[in-house]
Amino acid sequence: MSDRDDAALQSEAFALADLAVFERDMVTGATKTCGRLRALLQLTDELKDGLTPLIVNEDVASYTNYRAAIGSAGAKVEPLTLRIRTTGGDIKYVQLWERVVRDGEGKPVREITALQDLTRVSIVQAQQRLTDRLTSLGTMAAGVAHEINNPLAFVIGNLNVVRSVLAPLPSIPNVDLPDLKDAVNEALEGAERMRQIVSSLKPFSRVDEGHRGHCDIARILQASVNMAKNELRQRARVVTDIRAVPPVMGNEAKLSQVFLNLLINAAQAMPDHQASKHLVTVATREEAGHVIATVIDTGSGIAPEVLPRIFDPFFSTKQIGQGAGLGLFVSLGIVKETGGTISVQSKPGAGSTFTVRLPIAQTHYVSGTTPVPQLKRQRILVVDDEPAILRALERMLARTHELTLARNGKEALALLGAGLEYDMVLCDLMMPDVSGIEIWQQLSPAQQSKCVFMTGGTFTDDAERFVREKSVPIVEKPFTASTLEGLLKRSQSR
Repeated sequence: MSDRDDAALQSEAFALADLAVFERDMVTGATKTCGRLRALLQLTDELKDGLTPLIVNEDVASYTNYRAAIGSAGAKVEPLTLRIRTTGGDIKYVQLWERVVRDGEGKPVREITALQDLTRVSIVQAQQRLTDRLTSLGTMAAGVAHEINNPLAFVIGNLNVVRSVLAPLPSIPNVDLPDLKDAVNEALEGAERMRQIVSSLKPFSRVDEGHRGHCDIARILQASVNMAKNELRQRARVVTDIRAVPPVMGNEAKLSQVFLNLLINAAQAMPDHQASKHLVTVATREEAGHVIATVIDTGSGIAPEVLPRIFDPFFSTKQIGQGAGLGLFVSLGIVKETGGTISVQSKPGAGSTFTVRLPIAQTHYVSGTTPVPQLKRQRILVVDDEPAILRALERMLARTHELTLARNGKEALALLGAGLEYDMVLCDLMMPDVSGIEIWQQLSPAQQSKCVFMTGGTFTDDAERFVREKSVPIVEKPFTASTLEGLLKRSQSR
């Protein structure tokens, strides 16, 4: 094989492996840069000063150690993975090989560097890490929501009972009744704030990559504001104009990730402890068959030369290590999945406006205005493994309805199997031993139609599939007496 054939073969091999090559003559200092390397590093000239000026600061030490190792004659060194900032400002993840060529006397004469672009692979890996972290967060959020919602349900229920008893009383001997009523109202206000905080975890509690359904953008955006509140409160005042809008088709957890990312970015565009000087405005509206959501900040803004690149993978104006540079890139991908768009307007020193535009789902439910009949006394079977919830429901409903309490699924099945008729079966979805799903599966169609399930927020895969496929009525803990009355009225009207 001739030298020309050998060179052609090497060139072909480099192309197949997608290798970019740089060569430096260690005697004369002359350099050769192949075209593939110029494209990778966005070079306009020869790479005369080597790679070191382009390597991100945190990776320079690794590269220096690598070069020291390959400088030893006969040394076998594994390839090095590092990050390079191109002359255009992009971050590239590359795998690097270097070899020192020696003459017959062992003196170094040439240094060859080969780079393979791993950026696309790194994007996939980084996205998977983000998904894994979100899944872990979701699992934790669901557990926290469940553990808080169960006690919160009977706390709110019992407080409402106390308030309803106190309301008509003119006085109580030796008791400051107005102050007592205020104390109960303040406790209810605090419990309601807790309920709203826990409710904010719901959109993040399940990350099912393939699941798409009707999403309430107003609710998702409000939940995201609640989640980002601690980050925002130190930097800006938050103004919301979150109006009810038609649902869009998408993945709730992913869309929550988009809005949380936009809010965190807005917060980080403003300095700490200057909340009185800055503003974050969050709004929704309906426009031409789309739901429009905007996040506006009065922060530092984005430079014109940077603006076109903010959705590029690994691009970030933050210091290396302060962010993966994938937040906006991933957000753009999520929005595109719904058929929507995300855009930005910004000026240095004048803040930024991010606009998410999502198509309205082709079909959506509109709340009816049919009059609800007067509520009559009903026979209700309540099933829950939390004794305090059973007692709270008994206090809330026993005066106006006939209640039977079952402390677990086995008791409920025994009662239902005895031929007793109920107007409603109010049943906890997730219980040990016999779950609400297992109870429902053993009922007749007529009995199944009477079931309403309570949930504290935790869903197994089977439970989520059951709720989605069977379209069973769900009431989320904690609930109020008015929520239960609404359920009973709808049950009565069927």
